[in-house]
Amino acid sequence: MVYYTPIYGTMTTYLAKCFGPWFNEICYTRPAPLLHPLNIAGTKSEISEKLEMAALVARDCGRTLMFPHLANQTV
Repeated sequence: MVYYTPIYGTMTTYLAKCFGPWFNEICYTRPAPLLHPLNIAGTKSEISEKLEMAALVARDCGRTLMFPHLANQTV
């Protein structure tokens, strides 16, 4: 199965319809709203608090939480 979201614009739906064996139009026309926190830094407890706050905000706003790629921990 090929996932076509890295391709932007109208080409996304076109390629998925023509070359994809499965097509979920909602996935490509109305993607889920994401909350992606960036620049997470601090001590272990501060990072934990920031991620917990992000999870609560995502839940309250109806967004999907996307965990940060990295966090800078102060030792």
